[in-house]
Amino acid sequence: MGKAEFLIIVFTFIGAFVSGVAAIEQVIIKKLLKRGATSEQKAIELQKIRPISRWRLNRLRQLGVIMDSNSGKCYYNESKYKTLLRKRLIAVITIIVIVLIITMFSFK
Repeated sequence: MGKAEFLIIVFTFIGAFVSGVAAIEQVIIKKLLKRGATSEQKAIELQKIRPISRWRLNRLRQLGVIMDSNSGKCYYNESKYKTLLRKRLIAVITIIVIVLIITMFSFK
């Protein structure tokens, strides 16, 4: 197996993982938006969350995208999510550029 084939396989698995994580986050956010949980006054309780979804929910809480109210309920913070998406985009572009540079120099 050559370097190119190896990179294709690695990026395929990374892409699949990232897509899965993003899909789980979207399900959580859509639940909150569907029920109107966009402020502390409109916070809701999320019930029946699977372990992997709970992992992403906890991560979104740490990042400030999902906020906890005083009553133990939670709500969606759109401005924090937009900031998070911007940071992620910059990180992805940076990684792609670095990998492309490394790949260009490794094939010479």
